[in-house]
Amino acid sequence: MRTILIAEAIPSQNKGEAALMHGIVKTIRAHVQGRVFFYLCSESRNEDEREYSDDIKIIGERGMVPGGDSPREKLFAFLKSASRHLVFLFFYRLLGKRALALPFFRGDLWRAYHEADVVIVGHDNAFSKFHIPLIAFCRLLGKKTIVYGTTIMPVVMNSRISRALGRFVLNKTALITTREPLTFKLLKEIGVTKPPLF
Repeated sequence: MRTILIAEAIPSQNKGEAALMHGIVKTIRAHVQGRVFFYLCSESRNEDEREYSDDIKIIGERGMVPGGDSPREKLFAFLKSASRHLVFLFFYRLLGKRALALPFFRGDLWRAYHEADVVIVGHDNAFSKFHIPLIAFCRLLGKKTIVYGTTIMPVVMNSRISRALGRFVLNKTALITTREPLTFKLLKEIGVTKPPLF
């Protein structure tokens, strides 16, 4: 069995997003032999559990990529989540699976990070600057990471530092698929050349 963590929310209340989630699941199952089990981060656990199949375990939190309407809300939520992720990374690198026995790492999110063979990020046009540290975190955990069907707006890579960090981190991914030629061209222009890019 393969285990895949989709490390961001794909809310089923938005039917376009739900269609994307069903498409991700169907496509991956069509191309991977054997059973595939999914974890999915969620802000609306009950609704997502009703919409998605039994082979998708809904995690009742967003993970590292923040929600919220204002930039301030998003930054505060990101800093809070990123600090927890950094502590988990420290203990996971030190203790391996035994880190999950610590009281503050007994939740579904941490178990999903441990069990995942692959972490998927960046579906749709949701790719943001917050995905860059998420990908770096997953790679430091030793997990293969895929950027799947993404749109990366130029504003995400609008500074020298964001382009440099984006290039470095995206070159560490196992695969990138883009939603349209503009993102494909942007990634080529900033020097993302190492992973297969479609």
